Amino acid sequence: MNGLGSEPANYEGKNKGLRYFREEVEGGKKYTLPFEMIDFPDEITDKIIRKIQDVCKRHNTNKVIIRTSHRADWKGMVDTMPTEICSSTENEIKKTLDKIKQECRSMSIASYACREGVLDFDPNEITISFAPFIESTEDNPKFLITQHPTIGGAVCIDFSIPNIIDLDRTVSQIYRSFDVSDKERELEVYYDYTYGKKGRFINKIIKSLTINTWIKESGVLPPSEVFQIEGGFIEGDPKLFQIRHFSDRKEADFSLGRRRTEGIRHFGVTPKGGITLEVLRVRERENFIDFEAENPGVGYFLVVENSSRLLKITEHPGNMGAYYGHFSSFSFAHQSARFVQMALREKHGVASVYPITTFDNLQTGQIIRIIADGIKHKIEIL
Repeated sequence: MNGLGSEPANYEGKNKGLRYFREEVEGGKKYTLPFEMIDFPDEITDKIIRKIQDVCKRHNTNKVIIRTSHRADWKGMVDTMPTEICSSTENEIKKTLDKIKQECRSMSIASYACREGVLDFDPNEITISFAPFIESTEDNPKFLITQHPTIGGAVCIDFSIPNIIDLDRTVSQIYRSFDVSDKERELEVYYDYTYGKKGRFINKIIKSLTINTWIKESGVLPPSEVFQIEGGFIEGDPKLFQIRHFSDRKEADFSLGRRRTEGIRHFGVTPKGGITLEVLRVRERENFIDFEAENPGVGYFLVVENSSRLLKITEHPGNMGAYYGHFSSFSFAHQSARFVQMALREKHGVASVYPITTFDNLQTGQIIRIIADGIKHKIEIL
């Protein structure tokens, strides 16, 4: 990249943003893994494959994670650009790369990009990165840090730990989720959403926050925005895997009062008088598609009972003004974070992944007023 500037679009996507942090920011090689990157039209060479295999060997893994990135995935297109994990053998890398390129040429991705405002989507602008795939373990979990748009210095931290379900070694993810403040470098854990002992995670929380602090103190990213930081631990040391825009900072000129024990997984700022929306309560997230087709232009509050299913590329709401996605651990797993991010794009959009008992009473067709000060939400059924 020739000159980063202050606009996120200048990163030209998450892959190039990560490369900038690794190569241009002091401490980059300490906090990021080495990776190789090619442009979409290019063929992968034997030299690049050898480099990929060498870095995998140095990190004690025989797997590669291949990620694609486009300039539009800095602020959107979460879980849209293909990602694959494969063996580090030459044959598997080439075969997986061919599969990914075919997926990137599909009309479904171009259509999704168009809904994101990218009318000139061109797969030739995609970059493809190759990095060692690091398995998540309880001692070395993966983590996601979500900076809070309203509370300065506050973050939500989710640790994902694999869980072996049955003899076939079907793997799911267990999430341990915490709300944390590192303001003025004094660590304070607001809440542990697993209702279990958090003592053994404190050291991991402290270490993961060094990535967040490093990124903030680099002075690279605009202070008017907040970000999501994906990473993981390798032999106890935190590493940055990806970074992306999450939301613009949002401040309210009123307060609904504070309750520290309520946690901070509420987002969005409305006018003091609130916003009025129709409730759409669905079992599965994609059910909003039929509602929008039958109710064009109607703004709605999407309440999803099961937000743990993987996103589909057809899931792109057009009139969603507020979102609540129930997740068993209230984490910002990909499938939940995407809809939170989309709600917060609206000027007065509201979103939450925290259990609000009032939501249990909401039913499709009800008209509600929701008032949000960036931390708390108040809902009135009209």
